[in-house]
Formats: sequence, structure tokens, C-alpha cells
Amino acid sequence: MKHLLIPITALVVVGCSTTEAPSTVQDHDTTDVVVETDAQVATRLLLEQQTKERRTHIVLFDFDSSQLRPEYLSILRAHAAYLKQHPDTSLVVEGHTDDEGTEYYNLGLGERRAQRVGRYLIDNGVKPSQLVVIGRAYHYPRAHEDTPAARQSNRRVALIY
Repeated sequence: MKHLLIPITALVVVGCSTTEAPSTVQDHDTTDVVVETDAQVATRLLLEQQTKERRTHIVLFDFDSSQLRPEYLSILRAHAAYLKQHPDTSLVVEGHTDDEGTEYYNLGLGERRAQRVGRYLIDNGVKPSQLVVIGRAYHYPRAHEDTPAARQSNRRVALIY
């Protein structure tokens, strides 16, 4: 009986073994992988965000106000960052109003709006020599309809490169 157990054990071991060569994973991709540090990623994301925000060239204002709205502060900081990186670039800052009130009053309001935006840009590092600040009153409306929405779109500062 001893002689019979040895060949059966060998048969079981041989039957369970595999004859295929082990598979190997080959990486044929020879492209270089660029690894960014956390600081580089943060800088890249900030620049992408600033570029996106800098596409906004209109800053809206409330009725009879030259106070900057909080939602435009990051946009203005993005413009300031761009202007600091490009010191030979100039920006025209045009202040506009709706057609409510007198021309004389609106000229002053448009000027105050433009000055407020210009001051914010300067406070964020833009050289004053890069800015041209103009008050336009209601002479160049974006919208001509006599509706609240049209008047709101005309209460603005336009940033023109």
C-alpha cells in the first residue's frame, strides 16, 4: 500500500501545477510624467482661476452707489495680478450709469465708480500709470430698454485692455 500512495500523491501535485509561464506586466507607455509639487499645483490653479475671472470685464453697481460689491473683489484681484505680471499693459476703467437723474449727477457718479475700481486695483499692486480712469455717465448704455434689468446692466464699470 505504501507503493501506491507515492504515485497518487505525485499525480495530485502534478495535476494541480500549472505549465504556463507567469504573466508579466509590461509598460509600453514611454511618455514622461510631470510631477508637480503642492506649491506648483496651487500656483497653477490660482493662475487658471485668475484667467477665468479676468475674462469678466464688467463690474456692476447698485443704484446710486459707487461701493464695490463683494462678488467682484476676486475678479478685480485677478485683473490686478495680471497687470502686475504685465507692467507694460494699460487698462481703461470706464464708469457708467443708468439714465436716472441728471447728466451732471451721472457724470460724477460714473467717475466715482471708475475711481473706486481704479483705487482698488492700485491698492492691489497695479501702478497708477497703467490705468486710465474715465467717467461716462449714461451716454454709452449696454442695454437700451426701459426695464429694471436694463438699467442694472448699465450701472457698471467696464475694464478695457
